[in-house]
Amino acid sequence: MRRIWCNALDISRLSIDDAFFDVGGTSFSAVLVLDAIHREFGVKLPFETLFNDATVEDLARAVRGGHHVSPRSLMDFRPGSRLPVLVCVHPLSGNLSWYRDLVDAVPKSVPCVGLQAMGLDPRCEPHRGIPAMAEHYVDELTDRYDPGEIVLAGYSFGGLVAFEMACQMDGRGTPPKGLMIIDTLVPERPGGPAPPTANLRTLVEVVLSLEIDVDELVDLPADALCATLLHAAEQAGTLPMGYGSDQLQRIIDVVYRNCDATDTFVPAIYRQPAHLVTIAGAEGRSANTDVWRSLCPAGLDVHDIGTNHSDVMFGRHAVEVADVMWKLWWEPDQGGLR
Repeated sequence: MRRIWCNALDISRLSIDDAFFDVGGTSFSAVLVLDAIHREFGVKLPFETLFNDATVEDLARAVRGGHHVSPRSLMDFRPGSRLPVLVCVHPLSGNLSWYRDLVDAVPKSVPCVGLQAMGLDPRCEPHRGIPAMAEHYVDELTDRYDPGEIVLAGYSFGGLVAFEMACQMDGRGTPPKGLMIIDTLVPERPGGPAPPTANLRTLVEVVLSLEIDVDELVDLPADALCATLLHAAEQAGTLPMGYGSDQLQRIIDVVYRNCDATDTFVPAIYRQPAHLVTIAGAEGRSANTDVWRSLCPAGLDVHDIGTNHSDVMFGRHAVEVADVMWKLWWEPDQGGLR
């Protein structure tokens, strides 16, 4: 348990009597801790377990008395009383780490949840296509929330999934309160099989942010590839120390499946207004925006952020995105973030 906390909080020393939020815990690192506990011990603890000055010892006790639950995609970032709820849909990697700064930038009164890829759970296979993935996520969400209380937000690949979710919800006659697509490229029509290294290149360069010659990796057996990437990612700091090969292998499987899902995805038409965050002046983004406009005939508001694809979800740029959201859906007369 101590190791799980140290990895999530990026600290080296910890007493079993230290309270989670007193040693730098945040709403997002709470999700990381609870997810790691679920994966390691098979026990899913409610988010509220980390409140009331919970310590390592408290969580160890809770795990010993915990209960096993069915796999779910819906993850709680933090509670809140000011609806609608913000729903963050995972990008290509399947995990929610890309939303850390955005969630922390949204006012604490706003409830925030995330949708994590089922394939990251060792008991589950990754979804085989975006429509099936979106249907699963919509069912989980609407079991808990009224559709009119939901704002969907999806970054990169997550924007495609969020868009498909919104289309399916609209098709049921219950569209979400809002939809924000964050720097997502609409897939080109399939033009033949992708190069054999395409998915591997995406994994190495985009998901893991590694500078490795992909051609030298393509013939490695799966276990050797995983070990090589794990070592390189730990050295580069793009994965936390102590990250297991089984965890990375699940990310690899999810990334490959999501790449294939992107290649075969044909977006529908969304009959409600939508919002697109794009990268101001980036090459090719203007044509992509035009495609999104054609898919959203009821209106597409475009919000330009002056950065690049990798940085739009971090630091001050994430605050800019959160500010746009706040002004759209959470009492805009309050004067911005606080």
